[in-house]
Amino acid sequence: MMPLTPFLCRLPSRRILRVSGTDAHEFLQGIFTNDLHKLRPSGGMYGCFLYFTGRVLCDALLYQCKQIHAGQASILVDVHEKSSGELLDHLIEMKMRKRVTIDDVGGELVVLAALESSCGGDSDARVSSATSSSPLTLEERRTECFADPRNDALFPRLPQPSSPSATDSEKAAAAEAAPPHSPPTPPCWYLRRCVVPATWAPPPSSADPYTTLLYSRGIGEGPDVFKHNKSLPFEGNVDFLKGVSFHKGCYVGQELTHRTHVMLVTRKRTVPLHFGPANADLPAVRTTTDGSAVATARPVEVGEPLFSPEKEKIGEVTGVCGQVGVGLLRLRYVDSATLTVPGLQLKDGTPVQTHLPDWWPKKEVKKLLKNNR
Repeated sequence: MMPLTPFLCRLPSRRILRVSGTDAHEFLQGIFTNDLHKLRPSGGMYGCFLYFTGRVLCDALLYQCKQIHAGQASILVDVHEKSSGELLDHLIEMKMRKRVTIDDVGGELVVLAALESSCGGDSDARVSSATSSSPLTLEERRTECFADPRNDALFPRLPQPSSPSATDSEKAAAAEAAPPHSPPTPPCWYLRRCVVPATWAPPPSSADPYTTLLYSRGIGEGPDVFKHNKSLPFEGNVDFLKGVSFHKGCYVGQELTHRTHVMLVTRKRTVPLHFGPANADLPAVRTTTDGSAVATARPVEVGEPLFSPEKEKIGEVTGVCGQVGVGLLRLRYVDSATLTVPGLQLKDGTPVQTHLPDWWPKKEVKKLLKNNR
């Protein structure tokens, strides 16, 4: 896993929609893949909005506001800016007689991402100082922070030996991984998302640290990963990210999603990519027509195909941030022993490294690889 450094950055690609009213939970329960009954004040959840066909409209994060808006409880929908217009139209269309108010508040509220460590002190103080020098508290500024619901995938930890869920092998691995004289509990990293009024928000900055963190763990978001009315939610690992409830009952697009889950027929999934050789200190190398090897540092573009050593197209790049990215890959080309794809490359021969993320459930990985042979 890449070395971690705390950061706080504004996410210009995100936009906030607000759903408020008596029926807000019931309304979203019928059109979102996750279970709104589990959403609590100051809590968040991840999932997708689907079309009736079961194809993805967009992925999104939902936050239950602790603060009251216009006398009513409200839920914030954190969605990619390029998908916000289509989602807003979809919400209005599905509203029918539900007692809800739907607003695009992207001009009023902005989203920040903060990577924190348990050893880093008061994280609220850092967010507060970054948003303003005012002595007002975050609550007085109507700023709310939520734990990113994908934290378990971003920062997986071995079960502690005392955990009843830990197997003997996991207990041994946890003991072996702990260096001598080390503290019993390592620093705990977590990602928070803060929704801040635009008047208090810091100036726009690069979101590369946030994007790099997600891509390095094989997590993508937005319309490049979840292609409008084309992608299936499992292709973006929404199920592995606990963004789908299989027990909540009916919702828009549920039939195909449930059938795919039961039959385990997902043939493509999003995986992390590293462009260049396995040794990150070496330049990327491609082979020319005369057989000579030359270094290349050209930027990789979204949409570029991924090829096997036999030059067979087996995937596509869906996200890029520097030397890391994510891509949609056919699982039948994964080596079941190493969980990698040896010889993966771009069209010009640039090598690409990939592996199945360690946060994917091991039992599900075995089933997927078996069913894709």
